[in-house]
Amino acid sequence: MRIWGSRYRKDHRLSELSDKPRSQQPIKPVEVKLTDPTPSADPKQPTSKSRLLLVLAAAISLTLIMLFVMREPDSLPKENRPSTSSGVIKMPSTPIESGTQTAAPFESLAKQSADQKARLVISEYMTIEKKLNSEIFIGNTLNEEILRAEELALTGDKLYYAEQYDEALGQYEEATETLRELVSNAETTFDSLLEEALQNLQNQQTKAARQSVNEALFIKPGSQIAQEVRKRIELLPRIIELSRNAKNDELAGNYRNALNTYEQIKQLDPRTPQINETIAAVNEQVRLNRVQELLTSGFKLLENESFEPARQAFQQVLDLDSSNPTARSGLEQIAVNKDLFTIKEKNKAGETSLNNGQWENARQVYEEILRIDPNIQAAIEGRDLAVSHQRVEDLLTRINAEPFKLSSEKLFLEAKAILRESQVLKFQTLKLVDLAEKTSELLSVYAEPVDVVLLSDNATDILISNIGRLGKFQKKTVSLRPGRYTIRGSQIGCKDIYRTIDVSPDYNSVTLICEERLN
Repeated sequence: MRIWGSRYRKDHRLSELSDKPRSQQPIKPVEVKLTDPTPSADPKQPTSKSRLLLVLAAAISLTLIMLFVMREPDSLPKENRPSTSSGVIKMPSTPIESGTQTAAPFESLAKQSADQKARLVISEYMTIEKKLNSEIFIGNTLNEEILRAEELALTGDKLYYAEQYDEALGQYEEATETLRELVSNAETTFDSLLEEALQNLQNQQTKAARQSVNEALFIKPGSQIAQEVRKRIELLPRIIELSRNAKNDELAGNYRNALNTYEQIKQLDPRTPQINETIAAVNEQVRLNRVQELLTSGFKLLENESFEPARQAFQQVLDLDSSNPTARSGLEQIAVNKDLFTIKEKNKAGETSLNNGQWENARQVYEEILRIDPNIQAAIEGRDLAVSHQRVEDLLTRINAEPFKLSSEKLFLEAKAILRESQVLKFQTLKLVDLAEKTSELLSVYAEPVDVVLLSDNATDILISNIGRLGKFQKKTVSLRPGRYTIRGSQIGCKDIYRTIDVSPDYNSVTLICEERLN
């Protein structure tokens, strides 16, 4: 049995597949189920009719045995039940006249245990035999092994009914092992043939690959994997032809044609070795060739003063290769030749606007330059300067318009930071300088706290915005930064009062008393 593969390859080559697809008839499964041990005329060569009779006899016998074993004492005739009056079960000493006899407990248990073990082994046997008949074809040369397994199973039946349970189980197990080994050897041979076919396929050995896969399919005709491999093998001559054409195109520099051919190969067989790597390499070569074509075209257009088409060509290069220095150089040359005057004039206008404090106008001018060429660094810097000057000017204007907000420590510190920022701006216009000076004065004033006297009735609870709750008192002096504050007074039974005060350096005192009673 260990040389199954060599015996198979000797007896079943491709001639059997080509002359007759599968003339051998698969062995029909025989459900060996503890069959009637009636011997056949020739144990080594049982006929189909005798096998059928054996199976039927086995089924009937098994049914009778199970009915007999599983019968409970209550199902026996009343006269045959053991007496239990004394508390002890008495076994009958003589056989029952009806022809049936109750088995002893130990004997019954032994039979049940043997039956269970036998059924497990026979179940595996039948499963393997079904697989041999439905999935795997071993060839006529090994039919004798199938017959041997069947004889072992039938012998096991005889031994079982002779109550030689261990010997019966041994026969069943040997029969199962025989089939198991047949299947194992067949699977091993199939795997070896399939691997051989794949290797020949990879090496583009069409004939050898076809022979190996056909032999594998002879063993397992229903194998989808083997069928897929055969399909790939049948496509191999076409793939070899296409590969040769693609290589010739590569050598001739026709990389796009080569790429199209490789894509066609991938569609035919996506598992073609190295096909993805090959396509990637050719794609890269196509990209490099396209870059070179665009660069050549761009400089020719530039020479002919076709500036816009030249710019588009160089931009396409950068789309393919963002760091291409030649394309960037081409764009710079276009700017020099085409947009030099326009850019210079607009840049001059932008500088004038910056000097005059026309921040928004300057920003728009520089944005126009960047729309012509987004790579002009001077325009980028000019735009950023216009935006930063406009922002600082707007903030200083708001500070001077709402100085009372400087009472907030956070806003006070932010105002100081904005003032410092304004003092280092590049363009110091009259408006910007004036706003900065006024802001500086406000910060000086609001930097010095003012002592404010709060008068109350020792019953009103006082709370100041930005400060917090002060509680109840008759008189309290609070140090407040100049600015606007809202004070709330509350008292049980009275309506809350609110006072808004604008604290200035000369501010003195305020009285806070809840006087209006609630109904």
